[in-house]
Amino acid sequence: MVRRPAALAMALALAAAAAVPSRGGDLPDENCVRILRDARIAAIAGDREKAKTLVQRAVEEYPKEALPAVALVQLARTGSPAEAKDARERLQARLFASDAALPSDPKLLETAYRLAVRNGDSADALAIVDRQLAASATPDLLRRKLAVLANLSRWSEAEPIARELVASNPKRYPERQALIDALVGQGKLDAARAEIDAAIAAMALTAPNDWVSFRLLLPLGWAFRDAGRDAESRQTFQRALDFSAENTEARDVLLRVLVSPQERAEKEAAADQRWQGEKEPIRLFEEGTKRLAAGDATSAFEMLQRAVHAYPTDDVWQYNLAMAAIKLQRWPEAEAALRKSIELKPDRAASLLQLGRVLDAQDRCDRALEPLRRALALDPAQNEAHFYLYKCLGKLGDAAGAAAEAKIYEAGKKKTP
Repeated sequence: MVRRPAALAMALALAAAAAVPSRGGDLPDENCVRILRDARIAAIAGDREKAKTLVQRAVEEYPKEALPAVALVQLARTGSPAEAKDARERLQARLFASDAALPSDPKLLETAYRLAVRNGDSADALAIVDRQLAASATPDLLRRKLAVLANLSRWSEAEPIARELVASNPKRYPERQALIDALVGQGKLDAARAEIDAAIAAMALTAPNDWVSFRLLLPLGWAFRDAGRDAESRQTFQRALDFSAENTEARDVLLRVLVSPQERAEKEAAADQRWQGEKEPIRLFEEGTKRLAAGDATSAFEMLQRAVHAYPTDDVWQYNLAMAAIKLQRWPEAEAALRKSIELKPDRAASLLQLGRVLDAQDRCDRALEPLRRALALDPAQNEAHFYLYKCLGKLGDAAGAAAEAKIYEAGKKKTP
């Protein structure tokens, strides 16, 4: 979508608004329209200050007209947050003042509503929709109010509107979902489950159906879980999976969350048994890396070792194997993997840093200095290298060198966000 420049957007809004007849069919005051026209011309010419002065003049000289306040909101979109807030408050006051010249003009109210939505002001949007509904309670305006109430999480007010809309058309997806969302939002979980069953029956829905699985059952499953109703949560997630085999979130919850310790142990044992028979190196590497990130260094090391044995010529694979070995303090295996990673990619500063760390852990500081300094030469941001240099130089009796490295390390820590 092409985004119009702010000045042009304001100009278009002013032009449209100026053509809207006020209540009773009369146009806004002729001089007011003339001032706003001049403001529009100034905005198009890029003179924002002149446009602002003219619009403010119209606001002050015509306090009963809403049109200048609409123009002020549009212009304030390119100003400060405080300026925008003040403009919106002025518009709100004009629209709902009892003696305002245009309190019920449909097109002007629609402009105000769109501005409120664009600015994220759901409370203002709701007030405007209520004013629109007072003039004409159409289904579209009810749907609009329902959406605004949902944005405000005002579920108790949303529920009766959603029920009214569902009753008028039981087969419309948005209203069905809005009603269920309102019930879940209020904690009426049994009622929400009943409404889901009613929607499935009324709309003759059968599996597979992603809408039922993802939009209806999944949120209800989590709501049951949050309420401590694990049996119903498990049942709901299973229904979600029945309606869509692609619902991996439901599957993961059933496998990893809503299981007893015994069931979890059995599932993990079965999964480990399947991985024991895995022969594809890339799958072993990906699963090993995933487990390493999850903190399971023991199984990660075993999988990464098998992957690297089958495919030893990737520096990242060697590095990840080394990181698993470091977690387990298996220093010789970590050193071997890091040296291979450096052989494959000599300019990886992280590998050199970790090699220095591993050599320090084995009290081989005389060998650790060189890779640590190389790591810093490649990437001065590797501040941790200064820490290991500080340790090693201290062990080697170089107190001055150790103190210098410690100072650099502490300064680097302060710079780290």
